[in-house]
Amino acid sequence: MLLLSLIKRLGDLGIRKEYLPWERYVTRVLNYMTLASISAPLTIVLIYIFFGKYELVEMHLIALIILPIIFILNVRLNYLWGLYSFFIIVAGFMFFFFQQLGNSSKTYLYIVPFVIGLLMLVNRPELKKHMAILTVLFVAFIGTYVFGYFHNWFADSLPPATLTITRIINISCSSALTIALTLILMQQNLRQEHELKELIKQKETLLSEVHHRVKNNMAIISSLLNLRLEETNSDETREALEDTKNKIYSMALIHKKVYGGKTMQDVDFQEYVSELAGDLVGLYSRNRDIKLDVDARDCILQLDTAIPCGFIINELITNSCKYAYRHGKELELKVNMKHNGNYFDLTVTDNGPCFDFEILKAKNTLGMNLIDMLNNQLDATYSFRKDNGLVYEMKFAVA
Repeated sequence: MLLLSLIKRLGDLGIRKEYLPWERYVTRVLNYMTLASISAPLTIVLIYIFFGKYELVEMHLIALIILPIIFILNVRLNYLWGLYSFFIIVAGFMFFFFQQLGNSSKTYLYIVPFVIGLLMLVNRPELKKHMAILTVLFVAFIGTYVFGYFHNWFADSLPPATLTITRIINISCSSALTIALTLILMQQNLRQEHELKELIKQKETLLSEVHHRVKNNMAIISSLLNLRLEETNSDETREALEDTKNKIYSMALIHKKVYGGKTMQDVDFQEYVSELAGDLVGLYSRNRDIKLDVDARDCILQLDTAIPCGFIINELITNSCKYAYRHGKELELKVNMKHNGNYFDLTVTDNGPCFDFEILKAKNTLGMNLIDMLNNQLDATYSFRKDNGLVYEMKFAVA
């Protein structure tokens, strides 16, 4: 347990509070790779001492002394300094061992875990620039190795018995390093996944609290408007306050649905419009015969799209309830939304006497300006037409 605790502490070296999850991941992987790189020459030194090959111990001790510099740069500066120092130090020692041990010692096998380690470190969209730089450096390293191979830089100089031991050690250690780095990658991916889930959970809790507070604040505003409604005797003022209160309600209802829903961004539009339009109709149907039909099944909208659509429906339903009702005839209101490929089609209709849209546009009324502004916000196309009453049609892209 003590050893595992020590390894975990070494893995967390250099991690700062302000680091993003992927930066923590890169820092930990770099630390564990450095630890694995140190363990390789340490193991080799012990094996050479066991076999009495003391002449090969010195070069590996140099590696043991220099490799911890990566830890220091990672802690004192940041993971980018550690990343480049890892490449330069490890590549430099590999080239040094190529020259000292010869090509037949199989030292080149360490290139495999070296490449795996680099890919683990820079395989991040945020490190594309550094990946390109390290790729150029690695190609230069391989090019130099190939050039040296053909110019006999890595001639075998070890006695046959020592060469055999060295070959077995390098094959075993390079294989062990490859396995170790693969296990590190798996373990760190699982750890990062767990951290991201915890982070998402925290953000969802915070966002849920924000929606809850917004809903409560809007309820307070509605209560204040109700107080003003009770105090005023002006029909014009009462109508303006009622209209404002309905718009606030349409926003508050969105936040209520999001707060009580399964996600923090999506809104079930069938449920939302049924409640919104139903409450509006209930407000105006005390002495009027109004029938409402809502069909927006399987339409899930994002929050930024649902709010403008709710405003538009609020405006249209309110206008229909006010001006399309005729005594003695039932007012039929229909709200229909369909998901057609990459687009949503919204239709709102009534069976009342239809007003002249060109005259309304010319008058530059608040309602028409609001509808036009909200359609522009959604980058939507819309139109009004007459067909046994009002027909409003709107088309916008799926967010």
